[in-house]
Amino acid sequence: MTAALAAVVLYTVLGGAALALAGIDRPALAPAAGIAVAGVVLATAATVGVEIGPVVLAIGAVVLAAIALARRGRGHLRRPSLPALIIVAWTTLQAALAAATPLSAFDGIVTWAFKAHALLVFGTPDSPPFDPALYPGPHPEYPILWPEIQATALRINGGYDDAVLRANAIAVLGCLVLGAYALLADRVGPWWSLAFLAPFAASPVVIANASAGNADAILAGLLAITLVATLRALTDEADARLLPLAALFAAAAVLTKNEGLLGTVAILAAAAIVTRRRAVLYPAIAAAAVYLPWRAFRAAHDLTDPDFAANTSHFRDRIDEIPGIVATIAGRILAPSAWGLATILAVVVLALAPGRIRTLAVVWAALLGAGLTVSYLATSLDPGARLTSNAERTTLQFVLGLLCLAALALRRRRDSA
Repeated sequence: MTAALAAVVLYTVLGGAALALAGIDRPALAPAAGIAVAGVVLATAATVGVEIGPVVLAIGAVVLAAIALARRGRGHLRRPSLPALIIVAWTTLQAALAAATPLSAFDGIVTWAFKAHALLVFGTPDSPPFDPALYPGPHPEYPILWPEIQATALRINGGYDDAVLRANAIAVLGCLVLGAYALLADRVGPWWSLAFLAPFAASPVVIANASAGNADAILAGLLAITLVATLRALTDEADARLLPLAALFAAAAVLTKNEGLLGTVAILAAAAIVTRRRAVLYPAIAAAAVYLPWRAFRAAHDLTDPDFAANTSHFRDRIDEIPGIVATIAGRILAPSAWGLATILAVVVLALAPGRIRTLAVVWAALLGAGLTVSYLATSLDPGARLTSNAERTTLQFVLGLLCLAALALRRRRDSA
């Protein structure tokens, strides 16, 4: 728990400095921004064979903070809002509970904890989990931002500890929810923002996913911030400074797992189609630039997922399964057992929303839904079995994105009334 807290402090200083240099005055966004900056830097450096420890990261954060202070001067400290404090308190409680719960989920142990441990020991992905000959385990091709974030907490701790991984995962999730809150609160209002984010943050599905050390809820947070920052930057000139923030979180998302690339493409493609702004190329270029080193590493080490087949005959044989896949994905997104009525109400709000936000929501949902459907069609496993086992977690980015868009849509509807 102490190591996770120390990591959050480090990310807050780093993110606060980065935001100050970018001229973005949103203190609640600092921890999430620091996670994104650290994740991109750590993952890219490790991919090219350079290990960056927490001491070097802390020195970099302090240097950036000093530069920001020299350029911008000392800002006025604002008292945090009560909804923000509720998010912090909820995160602290859940992190403490997670630290006392054994790490037992298969993917959390085999896919993520094993890689974090390897990065702790070896420093770079030139290690067993990323060598198919030594370790024929699941998803050796996944990017390494999340294992690096977890490994940083382990390095601060001074060694491997399941409890640190569990507490750190919940802490990171809480920071990302707080970051989404920071981008919604000034447009929607603090309490409305909390009302739209709470069904996601408090859902047992989300808590279980993060406390098991999985990356799905973390990825949902990264993509939600990407989505809100992109929409605001491209539809309101007053928010143009948020475009670099969108680029940062898009870069972090594509380095988290394969679905991060899918989610980022859906967001940026929808923004390009609806807004027709060339500025959307900036986050696209940033995401591509940080993703290329990992793709080169994958190619050099022959890292693939044997459970997927991307040939024409495979898709042709399974095309009749599309209705079932779409129905299952939609059912998981709208399931009252997981989200109450939150996602259903979000869809209603978006359906009634005026202007481009409704169009963007439809295009984004169509692109993301199509991508998820294709990913299930591409599996060489039985799609029904795979849907049953992981459809709920792969739709987390869909759920949080819907809630954030609905919050923005509600505010715009109130403004136009």
